[in-house]
Parts: sequence; structure tokens; C-alpha cells
Amino acid sequence: MRKLTRYFSLWHTLLSLSLLILLYLSTVLLKEALSYSSLALYFNQRYAHLSWAPSPGNVDHYLLEITDTHFLSEDKGYGSLTTVSYTTSSLPSFQLPCEHNHSYQVRVKAVSPSGHTSDYSEPSVLFICDQKQPLITPTPLPSPHKVRSSHLPITGTFNEPHLSSLTINGQAASLNPAAQSFSATVNLEVGENSIAIVASDLAGNTSSTSLSLTYAPLTILSLPLGAQLYWNGNYAYPGIPSGTTPQSYTHALKGPHTLRLSYPGFNDYYGMIDFSDLSQDTYTITLTPFSPIRFSQLTTLQIEKSGLDTHLHPLVVDYNLDGRKDLLIGTGEGRIALLANTGTESAPSFSGVSFLRSGGEEIKVGSGAAPFMVDLNNDGAQDLLVGSGEGSILYYANQGSNREPVFGLPVVLKDTAGEELGVDSQSVPCVVEWNGDRKKDLLIGSGSGKVVVYVNVGSDSEPVFSVPRVIEAAGGEVVVEGSAAPFMAEWNGDGRKDLLVGGNGYVEVYVDTASEGEPRLRKVGKVTVSGEELVVEGEAVPFLVDWDQDGNQELLIGSNGVLYRAR
Repeated sequence: MRKLTRYFSLWHTLLSLSLLILLYLSTVLLKEALSYSSLALYFNQRYAHLSWAPSPGNVDHYLLEITDTHFLSEDKGYGSLTTVSYTTSSLPSFQLPCEHNHSYQVRVKAVSPSGHTSDYSEPSVLFICDQKQPLITPTPLPSPHKVRSSHLPITGTFNEPHLSSLTINGQAASLNPAAQSFSATVNLEVGENSIAIVASDLAGNTSSTSLSLTYAPLTILSLPLGAQLYWNGNYAYPGIPSGTTPQSYTHALKGPHTLRLSYPGFNDYYGMIDFSDLSQDTYTITLTPFSPIRFSQLTTLQIEKSGLDTHLHPLVVDYNLDGRKDLLIGTGEGRIALLANTGTESAPSFSGVSFLRSGGEEIKVGSGAAPFMVDLNNDGAQDLLVGSGEGSILYYANQGSNREPVFGLPVVLKDTAGEELGVDSQSVPCVVEWNGDRKKDLLIGSGSGKVVVYVNVGSDSEPVFSVPRVIEAAGGEVVVEGSAAPFMAEWNGDGRKDLLVGGNGYVEVYVDTASEGEPRLRKVGKVTVSGEELVVEGEAVPFLVDWDQDGNQELLIGSNGVLYRAR
């Protein structure tokens, strides 16, 4: 066994005595201090066996000076209390009794039979006695012990002044000695996971604790399989593309998020998935076959019209993410009315009118407000685009959330030529995925009856719009009488989005005949009700939606003071 030796002078000229600490490694483990000098040794036993080389000459006994420092605990006001005691040993060795949270330093001198003494040796190394295990207190895991994320932050506190290491599943945790806290991120496997936290101190004491939890990704299935998934969309725009079913999600989103599924020959699914609901890990959604769109009735939708004028530009949107259809209505005087649904998703009912605000002030765009909501920058919050009678497009970023939108001050968007987005007059925005590249493009209807497209040459989260061009159908421009109000939706069940354009008292339909990429539009004709052309008074603004959740698409049409419903 290796001995740790410290030499000291014995007798005035000749005696040299080494203080040797013999700590039997089978029972005592000493480690070099990290927070003290290299002469500090930690141990966790009740006794330390000290020995030194016998002194030459006639020695009667050895005198030991023991400096004992007691580190006081919190209930005793911290600090320390130091005492010095003396003892003798007839042998060049000594059993030093040790108490927890005490440090010891020893000096030795030899005493002859006649009473002569040597000088004291140099002080020994500092012995620090730590006989208790580190105390680990991890932060409680979420209840129930299930998470959606594959990466789990683990935090907690420790009570150990001489901590040397703390590992979580074998990896060193980050330590904050001042706050006596630790943190780490654990990678989880699907299913049950055990997390082992092990702490060791400089004296060799070890303690451990374990945590267990389930990592359960949220899985979306559809019947049939292979449906395209979209997140954070609405009734007018599908949302952010996210692959096809089946699909599992390993992020840690909180709260409800809108999900939309699309599959050729079937009706789009629109609903809510709550990532905070840990009671269900798999959602199986059965899509309903697409029903041919035919209208047999034209009725008026009963809404509160207080504060509304003759111009009604409707947008169906779940404004507060409560799972129910609300209505935004642009007005002729440039305001945007919110009609909150106090009924259900399948039987909407509205009472009361409020008006959207921006920067604390009511939104007013001059005249002819035409609202459209979309998460333009993919930050998880639906933003607001507003067209106006003057032809401009204003962008209001949602600085709040989908539950509680808070719109910032308006921003004018520009195209790649540096020109402001807009048309000659009566701008009606409609965000679409126009050319198959999974990025948001922008259609704008105009007062001249034409529709222009701004193709996004940037990214889906950072759109950059090209210079506009007029949309064509069968070689000619798409144009209607009066002002054009575009809306894209599935019209014939082939999986391609078709174009509806409202004009002066009617709605025109253009179907996409292309197999992929940019639409190849073909004019079908005007929307009919019971075989007769649909006619409303004033400019028609269409919005196709399954209003009562019966699996059949219905057409809402805003016009002069009336909101129509074709079904």
C-alpha cells in the first residue's frame, strides 16, 4: 500500500520524522480536494490511522497537536468553530477519531525520557471528514408521467458542499454550486424510460435516485392512409404542410392546434388536436367521400348587424381557437367586425359584434375592408391581411396567440421590384398554395374584375413575393363583371384546388385541369341553385365551407347588407 508521507524535523539537528497517513483503501477512500488546496484529503470513515517513521534516538513518546474545525450547519448559523487539543502516543502511529463535517490538521513532535522535545513537524495535510451521502432532490416530473417530446429537461437541487460529480443516465449534469442546483437534457426512447441520477462527493459517498416516465409521440392516422397533413391552418387556408399519414409528432407543443387532412376524392378534415391531452396518443380520422357540390336552397344567414353597413366581406375562422366557427366581416367603411360563435361547430350562432384592433386602436383601412387570416411567418399565430377599397394590402402581425390574437401596427408588403402589393382598387386577398411548391402565394382580386397572383419566391416562413401577373383560364384572363373576390377550394373532388371568383351579383367557377404544379384553369360557369344561376344583390364575396358539419360543402356569400347561405 502506498503511503503518503510528510517530513518534519525531529530533535534540533538530526531527527527527521515523516507523518504518514495510512488509510486502508478497502475501508477508507480519500480524494484530492477540488475546492481546497491540493493538501486537503477527504474521507468518510470514523477513524483515520496516522503513522510516521520512528525517530532515531531515545524517544519516550510523541506529542500530537490536533486542530479540529467544526463546520456549523444552517440551524447553527453556519460559520465554523475551531479547537486545538493535545494527545500523546507511545508509538509512531495514532488512531484519529473523526466526526462528520469536521476537518483535522496534525503536528507531531518527539519527547525524550528527559523531557527534551523536538520542534513540531510541519502541519499535516488537512483531513476533511464527510460521512453523509449527498442529498439529491430532483424537480418533480409532470403528472401524469408522460411526455410528447423526445428531449426531457431534468433539473433539481443538491445538498452537498463537497460534491465531485452528478450524472444523469451516465452523463455529467451541469452544476451551479452557488445555487446548489443541477440540470441536464435526457434523450428518451419511445415507451417507458428510467432516469438514474447519481451523485458522488469528494469523500467517496454516493447516493442515487431514479425517475420513470413514458415518452409517447402523438400519432395521426387516417382512413384512407396517405392523407396530406397541415397544421395551424383555418377554413380558408390549409396551413403548414407536414407530410402524409401515418405521422408521429415528437415535439412538445402545448394546447390545441388545428389539423387539416386532404385526400383526393374525400372531403377535407378540419379539427383540433390538443397536445396537452395525454389521455390519447393515437388519433384515427376517417375521411368522408367527397360529395358533388350542388345547391338547392339559398337562404340568408341570421347575424347581428349592429355596426355593420351594406358591404359584407365574410371570412370564416376559428378566431379564438375554441373549436367553433366564428365570422370576421369586412365593412364598407374599412372596419373588421368579429362575430363570435356562441353556438356549436355544427350549429353556429352569433350574438354581439366587436371590431378588431391594432396597436390599441380600431382597425380602419379607409373603405372596403377585406380580411384574410393566415400564419404568414409560421410562428404559430394567425396573422391578418386586409385589402381595401384603395387597392392596398396591409399586414398585421399577430403578436399574441391563436387563443388571444393581438395585432401589431400595419405593415405594407412589397414585391421583388420594391412595389407595394396591391391592385388598382377593391383589393381582396386570398392566400393559396398556387404552384405546388408548398409555399404561400397570394391572390388579389381587383376592382377591374381581374385576379392577380404574387408567387412566393422566398420560403414558406419568410415569403418573398414576385411581381404580379394576371391569372388566365384557357388562354384568356380571368375576369368578372364588377369587382373580383377570389377563393380557392376543392370543387370537384379530384384533389386539386379550384378557383371561385365573386363578381357583381354572381360567383364564377374555374376548375384546375393540371395534374401538378401551377393550375391550368378551365371555366365551368356560374354557381347555380336548383339549376338556376345564383343571383345576389351587389358584389358577391364567396366562402366555401361545411357550415353545419354534415359532410356537404355550402357557400356563404357576402353582398350588400346580406350574408347568404347556399346549400
